[in-house]
Amino acid sequence: MRRTRARRLRASFAAALALGFAFALGLAACAHAPSQQQIESSLHAIDPAFAACRDRGGSGSVQLDLIIVDKGTVGSAKIIGALAHTPAGDCLEAAARNARFPHFHGAPIRFIWPIDLH
Repeated sequence: MRRTRARRLRASFAAALALGFAFALGLAACAHAPSQQQIESSLHAIDPAFAACRDRGGSGSVQLDLIIVDKGTVGSAKIIGALAHTPAGDCLEAAARNARFPHFHGAPIRFIWPIDLH
């Protein structure tokens, strides 16, 4: 009887421990990055700031290389193409760094965002 009870306790403890690990792993797997809709909404919110960069000599379509970090802030914003390292490009990069996104857990998110300055 004692051995059976001890085995059950050990089995229960092992099961609880395994469940705890599974729960912790599940939390890591469930923590997700902002959705595409949330990212687009955050970037469209700063469209007026992007549009203001036209006054600095920017026109046409450009691409913005963005990295979003888990705190919901922009870790890096770089213009790719003809407006890179110009006053208009610098303006676009500064505007992008002011974007705010939902907080998330995980690796930074990197993507290219097209901007139309027509």
